[in-house]
Amino acid sequence: MALIICPRCGKQISERASKCPHCGYMSSLSSGQNEGKATQTSISFHDAKSDRNKWLKHPFILYCIIPSIIIVVGYLAYSSFKEPCSKMVARSQPDYTLSATDLTSEYDHNQFAAKKKYVGKILRVQGTIAMFQAYYNEVDLSTGFLSYLTCYCGKGQATVLSKLSIGQEITVKGVYSDTGSLDCCVIE
Repeated sequence: MALIICPRCGKQISERASKCPHCGYMSSLSSGQNEGKATQTSISFHDAKSDRNKWLKHPFILYCIIPSIIIVVGYLAYSSFKEPCSKMVARSQPDYTLSATDLTSEYDHNQFAAKKKYVGKILRVQGTIAMFQAYYNEVDLSTGFLSYLTCYCGKGQATVLSKLSIGQEITVKGVYSDTGSLDCCVIE
């Protein structure tokens, strides 16, 4: 058995080794023998690690395609979350019906009791529009001086929100969150 030099790390290895035990270089060994004498031996080496990581060598794939896929998947997950939630709220009966002022004062009086009672429940809340945030499809209902109940609406409510005005009385149905706001709101 003869020893050969690994072209990658320079250490001696057996000519019959399928890979270098020192650095992991792979070899494909083909030998032919004639009456016990070696007549021809050809060895080709390749790096097993480089085969697995070929896609990392292409910056276009690494820096353009993969982030684009992540962004698209994130957007689809976000948009599919908001709209079905609003549709579910629209079809459901509210667990509680109250004014925005009553809800906020109950929350301010004892947050723990309010969260235990309302979080995850569908509420129908009446109130006066104090302001809008069009980017988030958000409407804030006035609950006193500089006090608001924030209602986050789905994309499907943008047309309804565009017809409303500040100071208008509305009824909103949504899921009460642990942050003290209504999510997945539907304007009734």
